[in-house]
Amino acid sequence: MSATGTADGLEQRVRALVRALRDTGVPVAVSDGIDAHRAAAAVDVLDRDQLRAGLGAALVKAPGHRQAFHVLFDAFFPAAPRERRAGEAELRRGSDALVADLVAALRAGDAARISALAREAVSSLGRVENRDGTFSYYAYRVQRDLNAQGLLRRLLAEAGSDERTLEGRLARAELARRIRSFHEEVDAETRRRLAVQRGAEHVARTLVQPLPEEIDFFRVSVAEEAAMQRAVRALARRLATRLATRRKRAREGRL
Repeated sequence: MSATGTADGLEQRVRALVRALRDTGVPVAVSDGIDAHRAAAAVDVLDRDQLRAGLGAALVKAPGHRQAFHVLFDAFFPAAPRERRAGEAELRRGSDALVADLVAALRAGDAARISALAREAVSSLGRVENRDGTFSYYAYRVQRDLNAQGLLRRLLAEAGSDERTLEGRLARAELARRIRSFHEEVDAETRRRLAVQRGAEHVARTLVQPLPEEIDFFRVSVAEEAAMQRAVRALARRLATRLATRRKRAREGRL
């Protein structure tokens, strides 16, 4: 493909991403769209992390809109498939063997291996055959079979970390980060496969969660209510800390 053709294709995808964000409810101004095109022209488009960061900086202004952006970015700019297509059936193995390899990769912090295992997990555990012989892919099936808390407990037990110490708490935080990275890779791979099968527009319509400002609080699910309670508790702690600091300064003065 010529350089002109590549540029035209990139511009079309950026325009489609902007439209999908607006359809989802994310406010994207005309100037934001222009900035997104400039960002895409300034970064290395073959580096998805650079492209994601550039477009995100131009198009996302509120933290509550970031998840919608990531879902839509993975739909319109999917990662190139790196697994062997012809030998995909060979990758389908039991969850026990996959977990053993995943634990070793998480322990070593091998990002490339973690990413490869995420793709294998989607193929092995997240694939469901439809009545017409086609396949659908579901991230929740992978998350269910490879639960994060179980992995974290196993890794901490094998490492013998004492969470009462600073080193133990740091080790737990790092292992949790690696597990979270694995699940993010699973979500991205699931969206990539669905985008290839059904089109990016289908992913944009079906996988983007409602924006925080559009949620009907009288009809939230149990999981959504628990998430809101966690967010409110964290916000309350931050506000209480700021208020205590302000009162202390009012009583004692400020140097």
